[in-house]
Amino acid sequence: GPPFAVNVQVTSEPVTLDHSLTGQELGGLFGRPGEVCAGGVQFVFNTTLTFSYLIPPPEFGDGTCFEVNSVDVIFHYAAITTYIAKEYQEGSCEYQVILAHEQEHIRLHNEIVESRVNEIKTALASIPSLPTQDKIFLVASEERGRRMVRNLLRKIFLPLSRELGNELENRNRALDAYAGYDLVRTRCTSQFAKQSEPHK
Repeated sequence: GPPFAVNVQVTSEPVTLDHSLTGQELGGLFGRPGEVCAGGVQFVFNTTLTFSYLIPPPEFGDGTCFEVNSVDVIFHYAAITTYIAKEYQEGSCEYQVILAHEQEHIRLHNEIVESRVNEIKTALASIPSLPTQDKIFLVASEERGRRMVRNLLRKIFLPLSRELGNELENRNRALDAYAGYDLVRTRCTSQFAKQSEPHK
């Protein structure tokens, strides 16, 4: 393994459900003013990248020895809010179909983030120019060492973080295209039709 620890965690606050807004208000909330929205999910998704380090005593000359001890990434869902337009009565077919669709977005979001954890871990553990216990750097100052490590980590992490963001956006959009709210009408109309058929 690497001579330092790399920890990547995914944490989350509980999902909340909001059934207080009209479809028109949800259209505005999701950046589509004038449109009526049956439901949606809002994620407050934060990413932090930190590292800890040691300053061992220098064996020779002036300067500061610097070695990275651990690198930590936390993907944190600070809030996940599922919205269902209040026109749809709780427990109705439409309500259930919209809720199931929004839960699919949450499941997909989690799946994508979890699927990237190992890739990010491996990339951060494999930076050749990072000062470690096997390869301690002598730097001009502690602040210089911190800045150097921060830049090295960001150079690797930021493109991976952007890729993750793009995948989340594209696959969630694809889910809406594939399983959009036409399903509400289709499923609930056919269910209603079945229930209305006379029993023979």
